[in-house]
Amino acid sequence: MLLKFVGELEETDCMTPMDVVVRILNNQLSSLMWIDEKVRLFFHIFIFLSLSLLNVVQKCLSDFEYCFFFQKL
Repeated sequence: MLLKFVGELEETDCMTPMDVVVRILNNQLSSLMWIDEKVRLFFHIFIFLSLSLLNVVQKCLSDFEYCFFFQKL
């Protein structure tokens, strides 16, 4: 009955317990690989956005210093 909730493991009549374990582990490995791929993608997006924001802040600060310098003269 437990195998009905796993998804692909409904055909367990001719499978050995080792086959069932291998299928479960394979499904879990596939899920973990998918999660790892998405985490890497979001990490790269986060780094890109952080660097872009840092560039914007740096540009604004340099413009501010430039304007501030010429206001004193």
